Amino acid sequence: MDTRNRPSDAWEQQTALSEWLDELDALGVNTVKVFANEHELIRKTRQVSISWNRYLEEKPDSLNAAAQKAADDPDDFTAFTGTITAGALAADPAVHERLRGIIERAGAIAAGSSYRAFRQRGGGLYKILAPLVQKTAEGIAGAGAALPDGVTDLDSAARVGVEQDWLKLERLVAAWDRIIGLLDAWYSFGIFDAGGRDINTYNATMFLFRDYEQSVATYGVEPLRTMRQIMTCEPALLTLDEIDSLRSIEVKSHSVFDRGDSWKQIQSDNAARKNLVEGHTAH
Repeated sequence: MDTRNRPSDAWEQQTALSEWLDELDALGVNTVKVFANEHELIRKTRQVSISWNRYLEEKPDSLNAAAQKAADDPDDFTAFTGTITAGALAADPAVHERLRGIIERAGAIAAGSSYRAFRQRGGGLYKILAPLVQKTAEGIAGAGAALPDGVTDLDSAARVGVEQDWLKLERLVAAWDRIIGLLDAWYSFGIFDAGGRDINTYNATMFLFRDYEQSVATYGVEPLRTMRQIMTCEPALLTLDEIDSLRSIEVKSHSVFDRGDSWKQIQSDNAARKNLVEGHTAH
């Protein structure tokens, strides 16, 4: 994980939040309902910009134009005072720039509020992620179990009539990757409290497998590698305390990963694919 990429201003923070909400929506979370407060604050940020642009379009561009507009509609006191005020401001560029500065601050305040509201949820977000992890892991295991040995891509899946299972596996692994991305971002950006630990020494995959060492030493092209990890490495959403108790952080990826074993797995998969295709063709 890399804390150096934490968003530094309110606009970057809200952009990150919007992306996270999109990812959660893609995972099946109804964020409009679950994160109603954040959505409302994001809406206010956008409304500040919308209202400012409308003001720029509708404001009188001279004192005479303001006077004419005020004379045309003097009955609505709010509109009347707004017209003459806008006319006076339009005649003073320096004041107008100060107005722009106020609007920029208003937008930043709203943007920062949405991010802070989300950040205050902290560890409570685990309650949202946990069922997603379980459901996705179970789906991957089920889809993987439906694939005959030797199915390594869509073409080989189609040849033996399990292309829908393969496509399902691809979708679920993409969802798994989304979960990994959210965990990485939320720890890197300080949404989750690291309890004084150096979070840069952890990685998001540690939070998803009890047997992290075996997950590192699991090989194959995607989505097969993730499928094998799910089926053999005890997937679960873990806390930092649990990761520490499992001593996952002590696993040295470079000492676990073996290029030779990885190559053997790829060769084995290719051989199994050849046998599957040839056997199916023979029938």
